[in-house]
Amino acid sequence: AHALPGADAPARTIPPGELEMGLGIHGEPGAFTAPAAPVAGVVAKMLETIVDEERGYMRCLYDATRRKSLDGEEKTKVCVMVNSLGSTPAMELHVAARCARQWLSSHDLNPVRVYSGAFMTALDMTGFSITLCQVDSARLARIDAPTGAPAWPVVARTVSVPVPVPASPLGEEEDPAAAAARARGDEPTPPKTECGALAKKAILGAAEMLKMAEDELTDADAKVGDGDCGTTHARGARALEEDVVYMPLDEPSELAVAIGMTVRRSMGGTSGALYDIFFSAAAAAMKGAPAASPATWLAGFKAGIASMSRYGGASEGDRTVLDALLPAAEAASKAITQSAGGAWAASVAADAAEKGAAATKEMVATAGRSSYVPVEVMKSVPDPGATAAAAWIRGVAIAIA
Repeated sequence: AHALPGADAPARTIPPGELEMGLGIHGEPGAFTAPAAPVAGVVAKMLETIVDEERGYMRCLYDATRRKSLDGEEKTKVCVMVNSLGSTPAMELHVAARCARQWLSSHDLNPVRVYSGAFMTALDMTGFSITLCQVDSARLARIDAPTGAPAWPVVARTVSVPVPVPASPLGEEEDPAAAAARARGDEPTPPKTECGALAKKAILGAAEMLKMAEDELTDADAKVGDGDCGTTHARGARALEEDVVYMPLDEPSELAVAIGMTVRRSMGGTSGALYDIFFSAAAAAMKGAPAASPATWLAGFKAGIASMSRYGGASEGDRTVLDALLPAAEAASKAITQSAGGAWAASVAADAAEKGAAATKEMVATAGRSSYVPVEVMKSVPDPGATAAAAWIRGVAIAIA
């Protein structure tokens, strides 16, 4: 329930793991309590109660004469309103509204208008209500009439029309990634060279380490950012695992392009944009270079870092992903200069990246979201982006060792 002005606590609380059904807008108990459930199930229960013939809340839906008089259409037209009781955010209301629309459409009702917002509230009360109204053309015209009421929302004025959907040609057991690739005309392309096989191992190793680091990254980013670093990188990692079998693993430049496309499609956010830039620049730097040479991959790595710095606007010491990538590039460069192989170069790069990421705890952020966070908070965790970079570089090193 809501908290009354001047009160230290809500007028009434509901135990964790439970929800209350039945409106009590001023703190009164609802009709009953039930275990917390996904929103689709909650919305379905609410709508089932509203349209239940025995309860008789909407007898109009079961009056054949009345239904026929309302435009004579096969599906009865209704308006639905999803209302915040006070503090339920718009995003959650839209999720509930979508569930309501889907439920109504599957129960021979045509939701011609769907409204969501704060229409009847009780201070900071959590939860939402659903209101259903049967309409015909005349009533709909009145609802759509111009109004000066500032809180009345503007909604799409459409009548949903069923469109037959052809049966899917895909087999039920087909892997989603394989189905998507087949739709694009792609076919699995196993590596033909030792370098291609190593590249596949490196991608899978990087993906595995990012998935393992998800909780750590999320925890750190919740303190200094918006809390999505772990899920963003894990989502990209899972996409790489799905797409790797379709990638041109034997050609470094084409492989970098393919990785960039996967990152662009799956990651989103600042990290996704920066890594998309990274792999685009890497692809350009490695074009035509031999896959067997560690110098080729180092050139792509350095070009990606330079492009990320240029377009991201950060430099070493700004407490960003670059504070892991730049030391890694320097360490790998020294190793390759000393004629070390790719495996050793990757190993020392991972060591340097981890050291660089850890050092960000002592840095003051001048770029990114962390630049708005108090220094004492930043000192409690390393930069999440740098930690993620160190994780995937370590994954590559372990995979090709």
